[in-house]
Amino acid sequence: MKSRLKKRYDLEQIFLPVEEYDDEREYLEGELAWWREDPEDPDSQVGVYQALQDTTGNSPASEANWSPNDPRDKLVIMYLVDITVMFFFAKDAPHVLPEVVDNRYKEAKEWLKDVAAGDTEADLPLLPEPVAGEAITGDIRWNSQTKEDNTW
Repeated sequence: MKSRLKKRYDLEQIFLPVEEYDDEREYLEGELAWWREDPEDPDSQVGVYQALQDTTGNSPASEANWSPNDPRDKLVIMYLVDITVMFFFAKDAPHVLPEVVDNRYKEAKEWLKDVAAGDTEADLPLLPEPVAGEAITGDIRWNSQTKEDNTW
């Protein structure tokens, strides 16, 4: 997914790192953490929360310190889940792949191709415009081996 989006969109803003909440860690205002209401129950609600102020030891259940806020794009998350589910089925039981899983995977692939080609405009943060005079860096390393003189 990242390889399709990286040429036009700011991946650092799209794929924000969200770590599990830790009571011992100090969170600065604006930082994100995911938290499960009941850590012992794997079926309990999980949410992404944003710190409203600097805090340590106050769980996201504390509305004075935390606010439910997941800034990640919902469509990107949905397509990531669709692709992931397809790979789980393909790995364990490719011959019994449900039609809905296959269709959603194909839809995610088509969306990514269209976005990469510029045929579909995604509501995602664009790459910043290069500043005049700044060197443009990319994925290519511009260097070479030392020149050798092969005359005998």
